Amino acid sequence: MKLNYVLLLLVLSGGTLFALNPAPNAGAPSRIVSKTDLSGTAITACGSITSPGDYYLSKDLSCPGTALMISGPGIDLNLNGHTITYGTSGGTSGAVFGIENDACWDTSHSAIAAPCDNKNAGIAANIYGGSIVQSTHAPSFSHALFFGENNNNGQTIDVHDLTITIQQPGTIGFYSDWEQGQLLVENNTIYDNVKSINHSGQSDEGARSQFQGEAIFVNDSTTMRSPDHIDNNKIRGRMNRYTATTATR
Repeated sequence: MKLNYVLLLLVLSGGTLFALNPAPNAGAPSRIVSKTDLSGTAITACGSITSPGDYYLSKDLSCPGTALMISGPGIDLNLNGHTITYGTSGGTSGAVFGIENDACWDTSHSAIAAPCDNKNAGIAANIYGGSIVQSTHAPSFSHALFFGENNNNGQTIDVHDLTITIQQPGTIGFYSDWEQGQLLVENNTIYDNVKSINHSGQSDEGARSQFQGEAIFVNDSTTMRSPDHIDNNKIRGRMNRYTATTATR
């Protein structure tokens, strides 16, 4: 196996994050569907979305573990101005997430109280229009949006017009690992209140070498032929960074 890495690193302090290659719609107004245009299935509780279609939150969600596991192509999720709060029950037995998709074989970030994606169908999703808040009781490294290993070649994950608040150690606002499709991360605001990026007993040098504690992290994405777009995201809080690592194999 041959890996060729290209590392893109941008350091910001309370500023605006722009794509190195701006998206075609860079600077465009938000693409939120208004409440009067709502259609599809109302989401009223924490759980899973596993079928294509339009979904919207009809109320705020407060979830003890992972809030929403999404799986499969063709999912449109409108938070509809509502707030998802995740990880309220605390604990240290494993990470939980605001919105998650990862395959069952990716056991390194298995969620609590949420199923993994056993369809091997990958994911194509449009997620927008509300807030995701990490509870102060959430375990460390419980990212707001987590997209783990999956087979979504030729599909797109579009995350835009969200307000994200994180504060627990090692947490990342948007985390993607080995997604094979295209990522669009645009027009989001991340309030990054994380004060520590280290695992227990880990040195500062070790944490930095693994790029822990980024606000937006895209790792080993095989999208050289369909470039990701990270554009017009506002990051508020401590010194923040965006890291993208691309690889061919």
